[in-house]
Formats: sequence, C-alpha cells, structure tokens
Amino acid sequence: MKKNSVLLLTLLLTSCATQTPLQKYVYTCFGFFDTTFHSPLNTEVTLTMYDKNELNKLSSSFEDKIYELHKNADAYYSYENINNIYTINNSDSNPIKLNEQTYSLIEKGIELTKLTKGKMNIAMGGLIDVWKPKFDSNKSICPDPLASHIDEALNSIPTYAEIDEYIRLDSEKKEVTLINKGNVNFKTKINLGGITKGYALDITKDLFSDKASVISCGISSIRLCGEFPNIDNPYYTMSISEPSLEGNTSTSFIKVKMNGNTNISTSGDYEKKFISSDTNELRSHILNPETGYSSSYHAQVCVYSSIEGIALDALSTALMNCESIDECKEIITSFETYYQSNISFGIIDRNDNKTYSLYCNELFSNSISLLNDNLIAKKEIV
Repeated sequence: MKKNSVLLLTLLLTSCATQTPLQKYVYTCFGFFDTTFHSPLNTEVTLTMYDKNELNKLSSSFEDKIYELHKNADAYYSYENINNIYTINNSDSNPIKLNEQTYSLIEKGIELTKLTKGKMNIAMGGLIDVWKPKFDSNKSICPDPLASHIDEALNSIPTYAEIDEYIRLDSEKKEVTLINKGNVNFKTKINLGGITKGYALDITKDLFSDKASVISCGISSIRLCGEFPNIDNPYYTMSISEPSLEGNTSTSFIKVKMNGNTNISTSGDYEKKFISSDTNELRSHILNPETGYSSSYHAQVCVYSSIEGIALDALSTALMNCESIDECKEIITSFETYYQSNISFGIIDRNDNKTYSLYCNELFSNSISLLNDNLIAKKEIV
C-alpha cells in the first residue's frame, strides 16, 4: 500500500525526456522503447527496453507473468480454477490448497510482517476494506469511515508476534488456513498490496537480467536491469519530484545515479489520498495497522538495493509507519542484517515553511547528482 503538496517519483534515463507531469506513468526515452500493460496489480506496469526487437520478443512472456500474479494475489475477485487471496479470505477457516506462487507470496508476506515488526502487515485486509470506498471515490475531500468500524477492523488484525496463529501454513500440502480474529462483520483478511508490486520485479527479472531495461510497477516499484548503454555515463538516473498543486509544473528535489540490476521502492502520500472533512488531515492509502489511520510521519521514502524487490516493497511501506528516523534506521538495519546486503535510503519530511528535510545514509548521499537547495532546506546523513 503506497501519500498539502503532492510528491511524485519519475524515472528518468540519461538523454530521456519526460512528458507532462500529469501523465506520470508515461515517459519517452530516446534510444529506448516501451510498452504499458493497464490495470494488472491494480496499477500500470511498464516495460522499457533499449532493444526494440527484444522488447517485442519478451513482452508477451512478461505480460503473462504479470497477469498470472495479478490473479493469484487478487483479494477482491475469484477466477476459474484458481485458489487465490479472495478464496482464502472467504474460506471460513477451512484449509485452502494453493499453487506454488500464491503459497510463496503468503509465506514471504508473513516473514516480512515479522521483519517489519508489523509496520507492514499482510493480515490487515479488513482495515483496508473499511477505507477502500473512500479512496476509490476519487474525492479530494471526504469524511473518514466511522471510528467504530476502524476499531472493529483493527481488532481483526493479528500482531506480527501472533500472525502464525491466524495464518497457518502447511508447507508439505501447500495449504493455508486463515483463522478469524475479528467478528462476523469485520473478519481477518489477507491483502498483499504492500508486497505484490515488488514481487513482480522478482518473478520477471530473469527475462531481462543482461539487457538494458526498466520494469516499472506503478512507478513505486522499479527494477533497473542490465548495464545502461552509454560508455561515457553508464548510469540510470532517478528523479524525485514535487509537482505543483495544480499539476502543471514539476520541480526536482533530487536526482540519484544508480547502477543496473538494482531494485527501487518508494512510498509516499502522493496518490490515493483525500483531505478528511472530519479533521482536515491528509489521508493516504498507506494505512498504519497499529492506529487504523494513515501515518503523517514522513512525506516520502525511497529505498534501493540489490536485494529482492518484495523485501524493499515491504520496507518502504513499513518506514512510512515509523514515527522517528531512529525507528526507521532500526528496521533498515534489521533488513540489511537479514539479507546480508546494504540498502540506500532517503526519507523526506515536510517542514512548516513548505520546504523539506532529507534524512539519508551515506550510500544515498554519495549517489546524489542533483539536490535542489530551494526545496531541500536540510540534508542530514543519519
């Protein structure tokens, strides 16, 4: 689940011209070719490649993998001959036999729920369902759900320490049994929105490992594959931007240079949002499973590393729900230890005077190629 002014991540390739900021999922890269698949994973998935012949050859296999994942992870629709997340959520605590991919997704989701200490929790589907109609309405101002409904949904979410008790796995039979912690109206439900786009990067990367290409799932989960084909400047460049409130212009905060074979995940309050007519606060669809509301601790988080995309997807979501920078660092360190790999991170907070503070580690700082001093009033290596 990925959050006043709006923050936008735009991927730029060297010698790459973006189109209007309002078309944030569309970009044109000179020397590159792209194709977009609409609505899988409830977003737009774009494949961009330097070699047009390779793009034509691989796009069908890529599309098949993405749509298969979409069906397996779907919490709202059933499909013929598939036991998916919707099937599990409507199973009445009966064991459900799964295919290898769906079982693996849930297994990884439990692992990452524990690793994030519940800041990202795959068992918070009931809470997501309470808020979903508000975000789906596309209204800029909207009342919150009833507080009693939020509280009931919170009661249906097992903590990270007890999640094995409520999502029971049988590795031999590849079965999952979902036990309800809530009541008849607010049941415990699985939702994999916090990890599925990152997982999409992992299951498709082998198609493009040595080929200059970019896999973009809703702009928030991105994989850079192969070496960038420019001997003089062999880097991919990512730009983190703040569009104007009117959406007509875009000003770059930061540009960061990266090598190929890197996964990137961002979370922020830049989409699926509204202002609460009850409290006048910004609500975003990245919900905190501990409070029942979206957090306002940070404006945007960006993490990148060579570790798997599903882990970074979970991490960026979890960091949005960490109250302090120290708490963010603690979880990042636990991921680095668990995966035995370094993670570059940048956390952007809003200041009262409508400028921003950037908190980052040295890895992130060393990769910055442009920093807008007019917007970033403070940069601190933490």
